[in-house]
Amino acid sequence: MEAVDRTPTSFTLAAEARSILSCPGAVSLVVDGVEQVHGNPRLVMEDRDGVPVFVCPAGSPVDQAADSRRTALLEISSGLAEHQGMPIPPSVVMAARLRSGGHACADADASGDWRAAVVETRKVVLVRPGLPGEPERHLPVPVEDFRSPVHDLNAGYLQKSVEHANHCHQRELRHSVAQATQTRLDDIAGVALADLSPDGVTLRWVDAGGARAREIRFPESARTPVELGQHLRRELHAGIC
Repeated sequence: MEAVDRTPTSFTLAAEARSILSCPGAVSLVVDGVEQVHGNPRLVMEDRDGVPVFVCPAGSPVDQAADSRRTALLEISSGLAEHQGMPIPPSVVMAARLRSGGHACADADASGDWRAAVVETRKVVLVRPGLPGEPERHLPVPVEDFRSPVHDLNAGYLQKSVEHANHCHQRELRHSVAQATQTRLDDIAGVALADLSPDGVTLRWVDAGGARAREIRFPESARTPVELGQHLRRELHAGIC
């Protein structure tokens, strides 16, 4: 029998690494010459099309490090559902240099001046934990593959989109179900999206008759996050972001 080549390709490695970036479990940032960076509750990481960006207070150590273009090491552990419960989840390690991204939008309730520290990635390594008795594997990921737009709609992005909709847009989802099923809004106990993909999504809810579900297929597959958002607003509610 002919042996099957199970060596991961640069495409699959990049897809997994981008999914971890989009759906982090824990984030550690070590900056040359800066102490006590990781674990700072006022330091928020965002994924902007494959580029990690830290939103931080103006004048903070990270903001100053970005102005000075200091080198940094970023480690992100996976928050993907398939990795939850693992003693050591997969992670992505990036050797990079920080640069200033100028002023950044922050939460409406936050006060003060906020800045963006952009992580200019120079090297990406996917770290997979080994089986019991085996060492972990360090798998290099080509930076150009990691940054490719083909990975924008990755598994991590889809998971975070579902979590955001379910936690932040319950009212809009309940209105969508009530209108589609001709059910009184007060009879809709709760709604949740599930199985989101570029091709569609499953809508689950509970009403007076019990648990129900409806599969929604998009007219065409979404190719970008913008198109995915358009499909969700068109099929569910205009207020979903």
